[in-house]
Order: sequence, then structure tokens, then C-alpha cells
Amino acid sequence: MFKKWLVVLTASLSLGVVGICAQPQQSAQAQSVYRKIPKAYRGTWTLKSPKYDRGEKLVVHARSVKSYVFRFKGKQLGVHVGKHNRYVTVFQIHKGKQVGENYNLKRSHYKHHKALKVSYDTRVEYFTK
Repeated sequence: MFKKWLVVLTASLSLGVVGICAQPQQSAQAQSVYRKIPKAYRGTWTLKSPKYDRGEKLVVHARSVKSYVFRFKGKQLGVHVGKHNRYVTVFQIHKGKQVGENYNLKRSHYKHHKALKVSYDTRVEYFTK
């Protein structure tokens, strides 16, 4: 009787542990990617790069990003802030899931000016204030 009871108890506990560990993938809202972009990254930035066309603008607001390459705003914009605000990743969201590619924004310097380093695909661009 005791052995039967011990087997039933062990089986029920193991099923409970497996059920807790195997949770479904969280939606974008549960992962809190509907966040504001930190204030240090906001503003109007101008492209300053020796290899590419100059003068293009990058406008960053709290919940929108507009560039000649991409334009996201509102619930379409997903934001992931890296550890200790070292970088910000911007991406497109559709139906709670990430779609498209990541655009990584990082504070930097370019020729002794404050700059925003934007990297996507294999391309890196520098925008200055």
C-alpha cells in the first residue's frame, strides 16, 4: 500500500514540475517590448558617414522611430533596452510577435561629437546630433 502511494505521489509531482517548466512562448506585451525609448537616444540625428549619402535624418521619439530605411510607431514598434542602457534594439511587431530585422542603436562618438551608431544587416551608420 505504501509503495503504491509513493509511486502515485512521485508521478503527480513530476507531472507538475514538467507543466511548470514547459510554458508557452510569451507574447510581445508579456515580454514588455512595448516600452519607451530612453531619453538619451531621442532627438533628431543626421547621418555623418564617409561611405554613404550624407544629410539623411533619423528622428527618434519615445514611441516612434523614423528614418529613410525604416519607420515604426505605436504598437508596431518593439523596443528592447540592453543591460544598463548600453544599447537599444528596435524592431517591428505584428500580432504580438517580432517580424522583420533588428536595428541596434548605441550611443557613441564620431569625430568628437555625440553620435548614435545604428547597425542593421551588415551595415553600420553613424548619426550625430
